[in-house]
Amino acid sequence: LGSTVEHILACVGGVLQNGPHVTDISCSGNVPHVRNVFADVMHAVVELASIQPAACINTIALLSIVPYTRKEEACLVRSGLVKLLDELCSLSNLPQGASSGEIEGEEEGEAVQRVTALAWAAFQVLADRCVFWETR
Repeated sequence: LGSTVEHILACVGGVLQNGPHVTDISCSGNVPHVRNVFADVMHAVVELASIQPAACINTIALLSIVPYTRKEEACLVRSGLVKLLDELCSLSNLPQGASSGEIEGEEEGEAVQRVTALAWAAFQVLADRCVFWETR
């Protein structure tokens, strides 16, 4: 990915960070449509970010702190974010020389360690949210 795409993903991630805000439009009847579009955009961002996870790890982590509600659980699953985080948490198990999409100027080992640590933290945030939903 070029640096332009990485910057665009970061901007889109920043917009998505606040969630779909469907409470503001509940009387319009557009809530299901907004949730579907939100999930589609999330999926597109996750798919692009997965190409070079080290370069886009901040955007990936940002998506994990979106204030998802139980009703957006399907959006979260459909986006592929949890699957991507699972894959990134396993990066340290890659054979030497396998591509992690490292950042220029950063050693491969450092990139893998940073990506794995951020992915694990992001996964924990999502897991805590799911536990919260179950206990509520």
